[in-house]
Amino acid sequence: MTQDAALIEPRTDGSLVFQARLLFIAAVIYQVILAYTTGLYSFYPLMILISVIVISWAIVLLPDRERPERSIRTAVEIAGAGLMLQGCFLVIYGVSSYYVPRNSWDSRVVLMALAAMLMVASSLLCRDPWVGKRGIWLLGFLHFFMGCWTVWLAPKPYIDVWLFHQDSAAAFLHGINPYSITFRNMYLNLEPPGQLSRFYSAEVQQGNRVMFGFPYPPLSFLVYLPSYILTDESRYAHALAFTLGGVLMARLSGGKLAMCAGILLLTAPATWQIIHSAWTEPFLFLALVLSVMTALKWPKVFPLILGLFFVMKQYTIIFVPLVWLLLPRPLSWRTSLVFLGLMGLSGAVVSLPLALWDWKAFWHSTITIQMMQPFRFDATSFLAMIANAMPATILPDGTIREFQPPDWWSWIPFVLLLPTWAVLLWRLPRTLAGFVLGVGLTSIVFLFFNRQAFLNYHSFAAGCLLLYVAAFEAQVMQANDSRSDQAAASEVK
Repeated sequence: MTQDAALIEPRTDGSLVFQARLLFIAAVIYQVILAYTTGLYSFYPLMILISVIVISWAIVLLPDRERPERSIRTAVEIAGAGLMLQGCFLVIYGVSSYYVPRNSWDSRVVLMALAAMLMVASSLLCRDPWVGKRGIWLLGFLHFFMGCWTVWLAPKPYIDVWLFHQDSAAAFLHGINPYSITFRNMYLNLEPPGQLSRFYSAEVQQGNRVMFGFPYPPLSFLVYLPSYILTDESRYAHALAFTLGGVLMARLSGGKLAMCAGILLLTAPATWQIIHSAWTEPFLFLALVLSVMTALKWPKVFPLILGLFFVMKQYTIIFVPLVWLLLPRPLSWRTSLVFLGLMGLSGAVVSLPLALWDWKAFWHSTITIQMMQPFRFDATSFLAMIANAMPATILPDGTIREFQPPDWWSWIPFVLLLPTWAVLLWRLPRTLAGFVLGVGLTSIVFLFFNRQAFLNYHSFAAGCLLLYVAAFEAQVMQANDSRSDQAAASEVK
């Protein structure tokens, strides 16, 4: 290989390149299928998603072996092929499924912006000079523009999550606790007259209202509140969080693989559906990216930011055992307690003021309601697949009763977490990248065997697979820099 070729094809840790190849494939399949199904149950797409489970878990379960340093070119080529596939879905779904253009000009703007995004993303992968080092920020600007355009084209989306955000912020600005309010039951018109909505448990439906307040932790509320105050619309915060998560991930290491990971996230074809629906996973993913960034650059602040990640959504509790991978080494009671104490402190500071305002209402809206959610036959999970395959029962009077999953099905994903945690804590490296991969794999197990698993949750899991590649590369480059500094210091001596 010539010297010029070496510059074009940089070489790095063999394990990193091997895993990047696999995870780029898994993430692209994941994101494309989610766009195709909009995160709802469909048998054949779910069968394809089994490949994502196999590929991602292979990273952990394959035997450990030393892999020689190798070129990252093939990993970049896989990312390029993934970009092409995602680009096709991005254009198809960007113009049809996710946008309802008000006139022909809106359609042209959407097409031009999507085309510009794909051109910039392709140039970044090829390192074209006209894009330059700041090209990822240009891609981020286009992504944020499209996110804002999504909000503008759908001022009142037909989804309860958006209603929760809007009404809760309005109540708070009028001095009312957002956890003590109730919401309009907007799905009643989907049912026959006199019947309750299938999307909520019967216990929380009274008349045309659902009897709970803001259903997410306080930090999610505080993150989007400035957007509502400035624009009377919460979703601009969701668009900004999604953009920042992708851009910061791409810049995490300064290397090519992190750039590929960020590009694949920013061109995920289901992006606009997540922003359109006001789902809060962009906030959670950004918190995880910021945790990784602070761990690499400002390690003293890391426990505080990690604490914010854990109080962003209720289901982050399933990641708590993985904190073992992050505890300062060598292990000691003092350093571990300080680390965990700082995590708890930051989480308490942002959560307790709103939670203690009306603790009973807070607990009811964020915990009790989640436990009462009905089984969803349209979830992207194997439980939904089994439930949809079960035959209906014919009662003695001739009435047909559809299959209703027993209550104990709700415990299946939690039971599966026990062996999942055991394997991950045994096999994963005690590193930052190991923690990120653990979060992604735990999410995958929990979601594919859950009664409720939709686009927003699965998109977070796909993002974690990409973030792992960026975090792994950042750690490899940081270790190489440290060895270079040590070698330079030895020569000076």
